[in-house]
Amino acid sequence: MSSPEQQMVSWYELLLLSETCRSKKPVTDVVSTEVLDYLPDEDVPWVLDELFRSARRKVAVTVTTATRASVLGHGIHVSHRPPPESWWVAQLEAASCRYPERQWQLIVHTRNAWGRQVTQSCEGGRRFNSNPTVWVLTDDHPGNTTQSLGLAKALGWPYEVKALRFTSLVHLHDVLLGMFGATRLGLQRTQSAVLTRPWPDLVITTGWRTAHIARWIKKQSHGHTRLVQMGRKGTHVAHLYDLAISCRYFRLPPHSRRIETLVPLTAVSSEQLRQAAERWQDLLANTRRPRIALLVGGTSYACRFDEETAYRLGIEVRSFAEAMGGTVFATTSPRTGPQATVALKKGLGHCYYLHEWQPDQSENPYFAYLALTDILIVTGESESMLAEGAATGKPVYIYPLPKQQLDLWTQLKEWIVARGEKQRLGHRGTIKPQRGVQYLCARLVERGIILPQPDLRILHETLVGSGIAQFFGSSLSPTSSAALREVDDIARRVRMLMGMVPEASVVTRTERIVKAANAGFSP
Repeated sequence: MSSPEQQMVSWYELLLLSETCRSKKPVTDVVSTEVLDYLPDEDVPWVLDELFRSARRKVAVTVTTATRASVLGHGIHVSHRPPPESWWVAQLEAASCRYPERQWQLIVHTRNAWGRQVTQSCEGGRRFNSNPTVWVLTDDHPGNTTQSLGLAKALGWPYEVKALRFTSLVHLHDVLLGMFGATRLGLQRTQSAVLTRPWPDLVITTGWRTAHIARWIKKQSHGHTRLVQMGRKGTHVAHLYDLAISCRYFRLPPHSRRIETLVPLTAVSSEQLRQAAERWQDLLANTRRPRIALLVGGTSYACRFDEETAYRLGIEVRSFAEAMGGTVFATTSPRTGPQATVALKKGLGHCYYLHEWQPDQSENPYFAYLALTDILIVTGESESMLAEGAATGKPVYIYPLPKQQLDLWTQLKEWIVARGEKQRLGHRGTIKPQRGVQYLCARLVERGIILPQPDLRILHETLVGSGIAQFFGSSLSPTSSAALREVDDIARRVRMLMGMVPEASVVTRTERIVKAANAGFSP
């Protein structure tokens, strides 16, 4: 005697896979109207696979997330499952990878907080006979712009930069609407680029301020536009985007739409370094080798860079250069500060060339230092400079800075994160389901209400464990490695998202590095 679930699957197998669908000759379009709602989760993938196989051009699926009981013709009682839209999108994307020539459309019927039915729509699969249209949303944060443009350039498609400016009202967006809002609240429209139809196929953005603008664009396009979001605060709720790219040391919860990198994406490329070397070729002429680039950051949310630390850094780098018989080329950054710069000069003595960062300066030899020096020393709090150093393939030394004292609110958040991550073990050592406070803490992190602090120790140890970098003072024998070009792996994933690459899975170099590094240490 078969169970009700087995009877239900059998009945819908006859309903879904009719003689038309089972014929060897594919039909143009296959449409499923709320039929998949009644299948158990484990049967959805193979049924979708059959629908994609049976279609020549497009598969359209309609589902509902509203929970209600239904009675089928054979007297079988079932209830609609309430998985989020992202669950269905993941199932369709998985089937689409096996049938890259098919398009798909998902229509979701759900209910809002007032019980009113709302219809949402999104699309995927191959939709393009030529390159897709791409918008890059930027704000006034250079680090965000660097990441977004780095990915846009790696894709190789024409793109349009939409520079946005914001008023102080942008801070009210998350307070009033939460992270799920899709509005232009806080956008300074008179000083921002025009956002109007035709809406793009793809939007790339980094950071929390531009994130809700990207979601607004997708809303206006009725789900046509795909969103690729980067940055710690922009990607902490991954299901809001089609692809969320975050660094492993951000410690964000795993998600089917999240891709983790070792370091932030960077626009540094071999061509850019070549151009910088040609332009500044006389800058380092007639200086002793090895030429050592000292890339100095400053005080951040996690680290302290005061006068004492700057002076000690200068002394230790001077001793390193003297032992190597080389020359130091140092550059500061916006976070270094004038007092720390003076202390750094004093520590370095006279065996250096120092470029002091100034606002609105037109000439900056930073990329020349990356291109023309032999060894890079980077202060450990600067995530972007570590990424740019790793992209050169040259020997990189990490100089860790003293940690900042966490305030009480940050300490509370870290306690919540730690409590949510802690596993409950039974008396036999088996993992038990989360309950009580532990369950609450885990859900606060999962839903993005509590954001973990980035752990730079994970970043440093992964880079060192994989041979990409060394800790400063560990050795006088610098070692080179292959240039870390994670942006190429991410670009390939984006092409898959847009239906331009047929492979169902891509094992990135980052995933191989993390696996190898984990074998050597436990962060």
